Amino acid sequence: MNAPQKTIMNANLFSRLFDRLDRLRSRVVSRLASDAVLEALSFPIALAAQPLVGYSIRPELLANVCNRYHQVVAVNLTGVNDGYFLRLKDALRRDVGLYVPVAGAVYGLEIIVVLVQAYVFTLLSALYIAGSLAQDH
Repeated sequence: MNAPQKTIMNANLFSRLFDRLDRLRSRVVSRLASDAVLEALSFPIALAAQPLVGYSIRPELLANVCNRYHQVVAVNLTGVNDGYFLRLKDALRRDVGLYVPVAGAVYGLEIIVVLVQAYVFTLLSALYIAGSLAQDH
């Protein structure tokens, strides 16, 4: 009775081993294919780290690709957080354009607009009140 259980266990171990080998093979093949494609390109390219599609590439790996291939001149960082941006910036060893969404810039602009509006409203209110309290000559 122990023999069938041992065979099943061995089959499970082999299936796990083959599964891991298959994953490793697919990684190696995709790495070789991406290396061949990037080496064949002679014009500037921009990469995009898009976590919105379900898979986010690690910033260190993206920096490694940017450092290795000088054809990569820019990285679009739409949809990533500030920590991702900082880790990528720290891992880069050469100048690569990092394009981030303008949400932060727009937020800063909104604060400036609010401050200017508050100043103008206060100034106009003060002028109106001063004018209404002034005695007519």
